[in-house]
Amino acid sequence: MEHNDKTLELLEKIEKTNRRQLLFTQIFCGFALVAALFCILALVKVHQLLPQVQGITAQLQGLLGNMEQAASQLAALDLQGIAENVEALVGNVDMLAINAQDSLKQTMTKLDTIDFETLNKAIQDLAAVVQPLADFFGRFGR
Repeated sequence: MEHNDKTLELLEKIEKTNRRQLLFTQIFCGFALVAALFCILALVKVHQLLPQVQGITAQLQGLLGNMEQAASQLAALDLQGIAENVEALVGNVDMLAINAQDSLKQTMTKLDTIDFETLNKAIQDLAAVVQPLADFFGRFGR
């Protein structure tokens, strides 16, 4: 009997272990199912995003081509010559400004030498002489 009791006890332990393994297996299967669903959702999302990624890639390739073209055009520019031309132009503008300033000074000096009081007096005298002549010739013109 004792042998039967030990066998029975051993069988009960095996059954308990089997039930525990079944529970863990069911839990593992549940996690695997959830993981599989997430993988399917991720694949669907990737499939939806793939055309957008391809479009962006095409745009980036076009942009890269444009950048390469611009870089080659910039490399072909004679920046030293352009800088020298700009310096010469700035020098010419400076000379033009200096010449204009000198001319303005000369003009102001000449204006300062004019006696405006005498000029006004001469204009008034001329008007006094011309007015009677205008009146005289005005009588014949009517």
